[in-house]
Amino acid sequence: MAGIKKSTSYLDGLSENPVCQVDCILPILAFSFSPHAYSFDGVPFLMHDYDLTRTTNIKEVLPDAARKHPSLFQWSFLTTLNAGKWFSDAWIKPFFRMKPLSEDDKERARNQRIAKLTDLLAIAQKEKKLVIFDLNSPPSRHPSRSSYIRLVVRVILDSKIEQHLIAWLPGSERRYIKSKAPGFQHVGTFYTLQELADENITRINVDYKRLYYNGLREYKAANISINLYIVNEPWLFSLVWCHSIHSVTTDNIEVLNEMNQPYYFMTPNFYLFLWIFMDILSAVFIVSIFHFHWWRESQSEKLRQGITSYTGEVREALSASLQNEVVEIMDIPAPFPEREREPPSSKAVVQEVVNETTIPTVHPTDDVGQPVPTEPAFEPIQEPTSEANREATLQTVLPTLEANEPMVPSVEKPPPET
Repeated sequence: MAGIKKSTSYLDGLSENPVCQVDCILPILAFSFSPHAYSFDGVPFLMHDYDLTRTTNIKEVLPDAARKHPSLFQWSFLTTLNAGKWFSDAWIKPFFRMKPLSEDDKERARNQRIAKLTDLLAIAQKEKKLVIFDLNSPPSRHPSRSSYIRLVVRVILDSKIEQHLIAWLPGSERRYIKSKAPGFQHVGTFYTLQELADENITRINVDYKRLYYNGLREYKAANISINLYIVNEPWLFSLVWCHSIHSVTTDNIEVLNEMNQPYYFMTPNFYLFLWIFMDILSAVFIVSIFHFHWWRESQSEKLRQGITSYTGEVREALSASLQNEVVEIMDIPAPFPEREREPPSSKAVVQEVVNETTIPTVHPTDDVGQPVPTEPAFEPIQEPTSEANREATLQTVLPTLEANEPMVPSVEKPPPET
């Protein structure tokens, strides 16, 4: 288990660290080199960023070109830039949990320059350290845009480093590399086991967040060496250690190097107890939720039934009360009983009125021709009618009377006798 820490842990991002830091970490661990840039005249060098503003003093030397890609400068100009003051004189720590530098280290860092690939290959060859290459292509206007892989391979072979110390990550032009440098260790990524076997790849370099969801057991069963990136926290390094991962890439080497064993935050028996307890607690919680929903539904159903029963009782009471009131009203005798009759017809009324008006009235007279007073004629009492019926009757009778007026004979009064 200790091998994961002492012999095969890597420091990523050496493209932004000076050569003096490489010398500091050599006694305690292995490391990786990442030549990400190539000068305009074809010199591979280490540069992690896409411009020179963060790790060099280019703003002081050439501020107008500070945002240009590093590969667009000549190597003769790049060698004049200071690549250490940002690390030694920064008022904010460049890396989290970084220990304070001594005065000697600060003075040494202030004099650092951008490192070429050949400088670091010489150190790796001297110390027999494994080198992992992760290349980026130069910008489109660069002369080595289409040949940067062959350029790097040629520089590696010219350095005379042992080929088995080279772990090659790029997936393009593998046939050319195998023909020129058959001793390179080819490193894959999330390839299938069949693809790894076809390419004769026995090592993969993957993100730890994706590995645990993409076949960790399958890779280990196939005897594939695994390198995880980027592992900086002690708890994560402990987890990786317990899974027997072969190597990791880290930026926090000083903290991880102090670990002699994984950090066990709980014993296996306590972990088993906690696991079972949490399972039981989860089951009780789920059952409680279902019981609560069932109880709430039952209470709602009882409430609905109570409301329905109460509404029915009220409805029956109101119906019985209305029936009693109707019976009482029917038992009270009417003061003026109405005779059943048909609705008054204007035609019948008119006919009756016309008959009465067309009969001449003859008054009895005495011997001398004077009218004799008579008893008043009996007039039948008519039932009271509404104002609307009376007005309708009058409107119907009056025009009839006017029409029959010429038919009524006139009665002349005889002249008095002399």
